[in-house]
Amino acid sequence: MTCDESAKAFEAILSRTRQFGFYQKRLFLLTTLLQSLCWMILMYLTFLKKNAWEEQPCLKSVTRDPTVTGNFTNSTESPFRQTTVVETRGCEEAGNRTFDGRWILPKWMTWGPDAVLYEYVWYGQNGGMIAGAFVGGFFGDLVGRKVILFLMYAGMSMAQGMVALSEDWYNFFLFRTLVGLFAGGFVVTSMVLTVEHIGQNWRDVCVCSCLWTLGVLVLSFESWLTQNWRYLAIATSATSLPFIGTYFIFPESFRWYGCRERFAESEAAIKEITSANTTCVADVTLLCDRARLAVLNSMHKRTHTFTDLFRTRKSCRYTIAAIVCWSISCAVYRCLLDRMDSLTGNVYVDICITYTIDLPIVFSAIVINKCIGRRWCLFLYGTSSGFALMCIIVLHITNNLDKDEQMVTSISVFGKLGVTASMALTGLVTIETYPTAIRCMGTSVGIMSAVVGCTVGRQVLSAFSKNFHYTLPYIGYGVLMTIVGFSGLLFSETLQRPLPDLLPSRHRQIGMKEVSLSTQAWGGAR
Repeated sequence: MTCDESAKAFEAILSRTRQFGFYQKRLFLLTTLLQSLCWMILMYLTFLKKNAWEEQPCLKSVTRDPTVTGNFTNSTESPFRQTTVVETRGCEEAGNRTFDGRWILPKWMTWGPDAVLYEYVWYGQNGGMIAGAFVGGFFGDLVGRKVILFLMYAGMSMAQGMVALSEDWYNFFLFRTLVGLFAGGFVVTSMVLTVEHIGQNWRDVCVCSCLWTLGVLVLSFESWLTQNWRYLAIATSATSLPFIGTYFIFPESFRWYGCRERFAESEAAIKEITSANTTCVADVTLLCDRARLAVLNSMHKRTHTFTDLFRTRKSCRYTIAAIVCWSISCAVYRCLLDRMDSLTGNVYVDICITYTIDLPIVFSAIVINKCIGRRWCLFLYGTSSGFALMCIIVLHITNNLDKDEQMVTSISVFGKLGVTASMALTGLVTIETYPTAIRCMGTSVGIMSAVVGCTVGRQVLSAFSKNFHYTLPYIGYGVLMTIVGFSGLLFSETLQRPLPDLLPSRHRQIGMKEVSLSTQAWGGAR
């Protein structure tokens, strides 16, 4: 990054046109809005499960058809009535939940032998996210961030609407897999596109604020209104579809234009930024020429692949660190979520608090990382959350917590705060580490690792918690988060450094060396 003249030129332009001016604020708000709607759609399946399983001990009436397995409906009833009816009122014996309402749920999602089909749907959605992140990362670097972003967003919204038309488990499985596929590609490109337009002093604010989690508030409100899995799918799809029109006011990355040698479009995008921010950069043409010269002298226009993430020792080290930090922190996060049962007694409020309670701690990470740097801040939050989780040993010695569920839940909540901050910082460092030419692919590796961590870690650690003493899982969580903290030190420090652009090609470097040697030879001859 020290020799990346293109990055220095682009950073100089952003600093002179205001690093977070009107142009960047508009882009950040639009991207946050789309990410919130994406989070709302992804959380749809989790919300249905939360209602189906956590309210099940208080069933008042459940209609079943023992002759049908894995279907939503009976063959003699209409599609919107052929479901299991779950009614719960004043369930004092089941965690003091007060879920007054009437939820219509698929038969296989209720308590019974068919409920295992939910796990397959969950695996299908996660598998789709892995495939979507892979495809979105590759084509985001090949054809552009903006096109892939909105293509994936539109596909995700429409697939969510198709969920409501499912007549059996297979259709539901297919559409939820498609939702995960499109959502994975959208998440990668939306994260990268925003950061590439922001100045170096504001990148941590845009990534670590995690305001996209507010989408769960919209989901909770719509579920309270609909209280039907079909109507909720239609509502979430209808909420997100109109925002496809923001395509016409979204910019393409000027950094990506430059790396793909589309210099005229890159310069036009930069001039649009200066115009929107009502600033004037006298030497903007000179800075653009510097970036152009750096790209032409260093990079060859070619199709980059995921193998470029392992080309050098440094890039290999960064990729391994990203995989470790993403996968482990997300695995621990998912396990702690499973241990947070009822917080208030209301399912709608509980799901909002569970995912928004972390916002204050990530804001503190924004402040602290400016003082000690990204790497050491990640180390701080990773190790501190690990020690907080392992404190259950001390509490167990002083008082047996086996029957004190509230204390165990409090430890889970407190530990999850540090885990969330670690995840946010890992995402920031990952985006800032890779150059523009392969930034989407580097970010997609992190997203894929996160989904794998959520999927595999949930099963492994859940089985571990069932077979051993209740303190041992928390000790394991603490050790894993300590590993995340130390793994974060493998990254290079990116605070107050330009966002890298160049991925030098070997033949260009050899050519420059030959020119330098020939020049020295002519000079010596004289």
